[in-house]
Amino acid sequence: MVSASLPLSRRSRGQAAAELAILLPLLALMMAGVVDIARGFHARINLTNAVREGARYGAGAPTDATGIRQAVISELAGTSLKDLSSDAISISTPNGTDARNPLTVSATASFGTFLGSFLGIQSMPLRAQATMMIVPGT
Repeated sequence: MVSASLPLSRRSRGQAAAELAILLPLLALMMAGVVDIARGFHARINLTNAVREGARYGAGAPTDATGIRQAVISELAGTSLKDLSSDAISISTPNGTDARNPLTVSATASFGTFLGSFLGIQSMPLRAQATMMIVPGT
């Protein structure tokens, strides 16, 4: 009786190994997708913080377009979007640069994904925008 149950347990172990071999690539692909999504959210948060910092700088110096762009680029220095060019940053003051008028800073960046080569997506565009009121006395 003992010898009859022994081959069954070996067969059971082999079946589990085969199931693992089939499911492991799928699980790895799903995990890589989760990591890509998390990296994308992190990059979007970094871009949003950077344009907010540019708008904050611009609220005090609305005519200093170079300084506003530099504030955005400096905020992205240690992130995955560190290669953002100043051409990708736009500044808008639709009502002029007088006090209490809005100043809008927006930026567009591209985010490269891990799974992009498998899915045919080389990069995904990220956009962020921040608006602040120009401070009186500037």
